[in-house]
Amino acid sequence: MLDLSILKNNFSDIKYLRESSTNLMKSLTDKQTTLKIIYTELLNNNLHETDTGLDSLHFQSKLINIEVKNYENTFKIIDNRIYGDYYKLFKTLTKYLNDNIKNKNITLQFDNKDYEVYKDLNNINDYEFERTTEIYNDIIQIIDILITELTERQHKLDMQKIKEESGLYIGTLINKIKYNNNYLKNNISLFYENTKMFNIFHKKYLTRFLLKTKLFYGQINSDIQLEESKNSLGYNLDEDHIIIMNRDEEEEIRNLINSTIDNTGKNNQYDTKNNMINELNCMISGLSDSASNSSHNKSDSGISTPNNSHLHNSPIKQLLNDENYKMKQIMELDKTIDIIIEKEESEERELCKLINNKNDYEKHKMATRMQARVRGRNVRRVTYFEVKYNTRKKDDENYFILVTKHIKRCYINAINQYVVDRSKENY
Repeated sequence: MLDLSILKNNFSDIKYLRESSTNLMKSLTDKQTTLKIIYTELLNNNLHETDTGLDSLHFQSKLINIEVKNYENTFKIIDNRIYGDYYKLFKTLTKYLNDNIKNKNITLQFDNKDYEVYKDLNNINDYEFERTTEIYNDIIQIIDILITELTERQHKLDMQKIKEESGLYIGTLINKIKYNNNYLKNNISLFYENTKMFNIFHKKYLTRFLLKTKLFYGQINSDIQLEESKNSLGYNLDEDHIIIMNRDEEEEIRNLINSTIDNTGKNNQYDTKNNMINELNCMISGLSDSASNSSHNKSDSGISTPNNSHLHNSPIKQLLNDENYKMKQIMELDKTIDIIIEKEESEERELCKLINNKNDYEKHKMATRMQARVRGRNVRRVTYFEVKYNTRKKDDENYFILVTKHIKRCYINAINQYVVDRSKENY
C-alpha cells in the first residue's frame, strides 16, 4: 500500500527550503538597503571633494542591486513553477475523480475549489504559497480517497469470487471488475509517483537556489564590512536570521567547482584555478564571519568556519549528503536480514529431512518441538527489528522495503510452521 506520509514529509522539506530562501533574500535586501544608505551618506558629505571619487562604489552598489534583483526573479519563477506543477496535477486528479467516483458528495468539495489558473507564459504573476499548500493538501486527500475506493472495490471482487465458487457463471463479470480495479490501481500509482517526482524536482530547485544565494551573501560580507560601516553611520540593521554554510554544503560546492574547472594541462590554467579557489574561500569565509565574529575553527582547507555542531542535523544537510549514510545503514541491514534468512532456510531444510522420516517417531517429535522454538524465535525477531530500528526516518522508503521483507518472511515462516504442527498433531 502506498505511504502518503512520504509525500507529506517531502512537502515539509520543501516548505523548510522555501522559508530558508525567503529569510536569506530578506537578509540580502537589508544589506542592499544598508549599502544604499552608506553611499548616500558619503555622497552628501563629499560633494565638493571629487567628481568621480564615488563612481566605483556606485558601480559596486549597482552590481549588487542587479544580482539581488536577478535572485528575486529566479526565486519567483521557482515559486510559480511549484504552484503550477501542483495546480496541473490537482486538475488532472479532480477530472479523474469526477469520471470514476459515483458519489458526488465526495467530488463536490473539490469542484468548488477556486484556485487561480496557472499560466505557463506568465512568469510575472505572484501565486501565494498558502494556496500552493492548500492545493497540495487537496492532492493528498484525493489520492487517499482513491485508495479507499480501491479497497472497497477489492472487497467487492472478493465477494463476487465467493459467489463464483458457489457455482454461478459470472467469470466474465469478475474479469471486468479485475480490469477496472487494475485500471484504478495503476492510475493511483501514477498520481502518487508523479507527486513524489515533483517533490524531488522542487527540492532540487530550492536547494541549488539556496546554495547559490548563500555564496552571493558570503561574497557581499567578504567584500564589504557592513557591520563596521553601519556602526560608523549610526544605522541599525536588523539581523534576525543568521546565514550559515554547513560543511556538507561547502563540500558539495567545492566538488561541483572542481569538476567544472578546465583541466587542459596547460600551465597558464594553474593561476586561474587558484584564483577561483581563493575567491570561493573568501565567499565562504564571508558566511562564517556573518555567523560568528569571535569563535572560529580552522578546517582542512584553511578556511575559517564557525563551530556550529548543533546545525549538523539540519534538514538542508539531510537533503544534500545524508544519502551515503542511509545507503550504508540499509546495506548493513540487508546483510543482517540475508544472514538470518539463510540460517532459517538451513534450519527449515534440516526440519524437513526429520519430518519426512515418518518411521522414526522420536525424530518426528523432536522436529515438532524444534519447529515450535523456531516459530517463537521468528516472532520475537520481528519484535526485535521493530524496536531496534523504530527511531529511523519514516520517509526512508528503501529501509521499510527491507524490514517489511524480513517481517513478512518471519510471519510466513511462523504461519507455515504452525500449520505443520497442527497437521502433525492431527496425524
